[in-house]
Amino acid sequence: MAIDVVGALVGWLVQTVGDYGIRLVRGSPDERALRRALGRAIEAVAVQVDPASREALRWGLQQCFSSPPRLPRDASGSIGDSFRAAIAAQVDELDQLLSIDTDLPFYQDVPVDQGWLLAQVTDAVITALRSVVAQGSLAELVHGLDASDAAAQVDALSRQLTQLTTLAAATRTLPRDIAYYTGRSAEFERLIQPMINSLAPEGVVGIHAIDGMAGIGKTAFAVHTAHQLAAWFPDGQIFLPLHAHTPGQHPVDPSDALATLLLNMGISAKQIPAGIEARGALWRNCLADKKLLLLLDDAAGSEQVRPLLPGTERCLVLVTSRRRLTELDWSVSITLDTLRPDEAAELFVRVAGRSGLNASEGPILELVQLSGLLPLAIRLVAGQLARHQAWTVEDLRLALAAERNRPASIRGENFTIAAAFDLSYRYLDSEQQNLFRRLGLQFGTDIDDYAAAALSGVDLHTTRRLLNDLYDYHLIDEPTYGRYRFHDLMREYARSAADAEQPRERDAAIGRLLNYYLHTAAIAGRDLAWNTPDTSPPTGHTPAYAPQLSTREQEVSWLEGERANLNAATDYAVRNRGYVAAIGIPFAIHGFLRTNGYWHQALGLHRAALTIARHFNDQSAEASALCQLGAVQRLTGDYRGAMTSQTRALELYRVLSDRVGEGDALTELGTVYWLIDEYPAAISRLNEALGLYHDLDRPQGEGDALCQLSSVQRLTADYPAAITNLTKALGLYRNIHDHLGEADSLRNLGVVQHMAGDLAAATTSLTKALDLYRGLGSRPGQADALRDLGVVQHMAGDLAAATTSLTRALELYRDVGDRHGEAEALNDLGDLLSSSSTVADARSKHESALTTARIINAPLEEARALEGIGNCYLKQGKMDEGSEHLRQALTIYRAIKSPNSGRVETILQDHGH
Repeated sequence: MAIDVVGALVGWLVQTVGDYGIRLVRGSPDERALRRALGRAIEAVAVQVDPASREALRWGLQQCFSSPPRLPRDASGSIGDSFRAAIAAQVDELDQLLSIDTDLPFYQDVPVDQGWLLAQVTDAVITALRSVVAQGSLAELVHGLDASDAAAQVDALSRQLTQLTTLAAATRTLPRDIAYYTGRSAEFERLIQPMINSLAPEGVVGIHAIDGMAGIGKTAFAVHTAHQLAAWFPDGQIFLPLHAHTPGQHPVDPSDALATLLLNMGISAKQIPAGIEARGALWRNCLADKKLLLLLDDAAGSEQVRPLLPGTERCLVLVTSRRRLTELDWSVSITLDTLRPDEAAELFVRVAGRSGLNASEGPILELVQLSGLLPLAIRLVAGQLARHQAWTVEDLRLALAAERNRPASIRGENFTIAAAFDLSYRYLDSEQQNLFRRLGLQFGTDIDDYAAAALSGVDLHTTRRLLNDLYDYHLIDEPTYGRYRFHDLMREYARSAADAEQPRERDAAIGRLLNYYLHTAAIAGRDLAWNTPDTSPPTGHTPAYAPQLSTREQEVSWLEGERANLNAATDYAVRNRGYVAAIGIPFAIHGFLRTNGYWHQALGLHRAALTIARHFNDQSAEASALCQLGAVQRLTGDYRGAMTSQTRALELYRVLSDRVGEGDALTELGTVYWLIDEYPAAISRLNEALGLYHDLDRPQGEGDALCQLSSVQRLTADYPAAITNLTKALGLYRNIHDHLGEADSLRNLGVVQHMAGDLAAATTSLTKALDLYRGLGSRPGQADALRDLGVVQHMAGDLAAATTSLTRALELYRDVGDRHGEAEALNDLGDLLSSSSTVADARSKHESALTTARIINAPLEEARALEGIGNCYLKQGKMDEGSEHLRQALTIYRAIKSPNSGRVETILQDHGH
């Protein structure tokens, strides 16, 4: 019986019996020789990849090819076709074997192309077969085989395998879709919708460049999208890794990438031309009549991708990259951001794979925030929970929250987030790396180019170029024009990189940044400063580069943008005993914070400055910090704290013979006294301050004291004196172009004019003051003017306008934390509502005012609230409750000598009490 030698050889190779009538002799010398030869050939394949991936590939190949490929018993077609299919099946098993623990495609982790590996393994098996044929006698194994023809038959088999088309196997090389893929629906819709529109008339599909930072999920998104679109591209879906960030491997050369693509299309190695232009032309020719999806993963840049683009209008190209590929013509850019918190939590739950987890739970939501909402980090953290069955979500949350270097601690079996970031960092040149590390030293969360130049120590032009480079590499973001920030995990990574620098270089960079913030803050705060004592804190030396701040608008804009950074810089200086910045920055920006209502921030900064001043035993700095702290304590309703701070500041100023500071402390003390309705003490302090300011020729201080004195005169019904003092203050402010002081005096003047019965004049003054406050951006000033204007509008009978003004004033008071203003506005709204709405609504406002007034110890507003509540009860017919509240109000009015007591006495008399 004639035996097909090719069938015999393949049958021998796969150790089978049956279809070809061959019975193999197990354990024969030739069989063992084949196994040894096959092992050596597989080793030869493994050593062709990079060292970092070699062991994984060698192990996988040995596992899959410890016995030769199994040929299906009922294989149809030629022996060569079936033989190649068997090898392809085992290469696929290799992917499954090496991907099972990571859920990542093997061909992404080990930088080899599937088509290349298939060809290499096939050649290795044929080489092993030739070796055995040359050394042994097939006649001993297969009866009737002509051994002299064996080598020729092996050559025939080799030719048959080489001639087989690889299109079916190599044009569908997408990695598996991730089973727990979550989110990105908006990005997917953005990608697919233009394509749907263009596909209808067989139009251009185009190029989609998917970029984002390391770990953001670019490959997962692209692979998932490609699987969803696969049916639209029947001629194939090719996945080609370009290895821009693969450990131990250089990015794929475009010419080599074209060779791989041509092999995938069934072009034999001998038919692939040498030049990149010729390869590109052949590649485009292969796709001329095809609808194919090409996924180019991890591109280094546009220049690597451009030669690989098809020429046909029917193909779709998805490119992933850590860079923004801005030079790809006609491409659509899709930048992936972090996941939404709900998407991130859902991903965590799905990866963790534990029953009973709820994505809406607080600890899980906090965990994904600690993971930076970064998909890779979430997967690794959830994987830790999946592996450690004894851990709870809370255990993991506490551990991660306590970590000082989260990128290094968020890890899988052999991988960390820090390692992913390393690959991006190592891609940078030395200048870019230097700026990246220095940005890790920034105190706050964002930075502009001037501060970055101070950190880097290089010129502004170079700094701007390097910032743009880091932005293009997705190492920093630009949330608003000219301001840059790190992702939370990237910031920690950059900080750890900076910590590895030489201490001298690192400290010098931090010193330059602190000096930049101090000096520029002093420049920006100059037009917003309140009275400056004769001994001012230091302002640092002029930095190499700083913004031009020549107008008030520019100054306020800079301070608004840098407010958080200035706070963080002060905190850093306090922790590290940095005297100059810790003292100077709070002093420089006090006027800005006070004017714009950032009072709670000011409290923290002045307390920090006070700590440093006392540590260094600097009485001048201590006095300044106390005076400014007391001013803000007064604004926030902490009158006891304000009194304590200003009293100590006054003592220190007198010891230092700082008469300007002494005047400031006296003015603030006088203000606190009238706010707690101790009018004689207030008048005494304010007149003393007036004398000091007048002798020192300090018109701003004199105007401030006159304004506060007029408030006392208004409260004691001395309206002519109040108007005289306010008119004088207004002239002083206008002479020195102090628009804030001008607005304050106009507002106070409007209040006195209202109390004196001149509603028209009051409306004019208050409207002018409101316009000035708005121009200055002063929220506290706007609140005061609106409240006063609302009261006048109420008196004039314009209830709708009054409601609008008072409601807006209340909102502003609450925004800035002005509890005294809040109590006043609540009482004013209560008075308004009692005459224009339900009594219950009015009483509610007064009750809220009463609570606030008692908390801040404001007796006048407490009495007003009690009076309002009493009147509401009277209107409801509840005479006893109303009379009781009115009697309480009268007691307070009499104690503070308020003229309102007469009005309450009359009401009580009218009701028989």
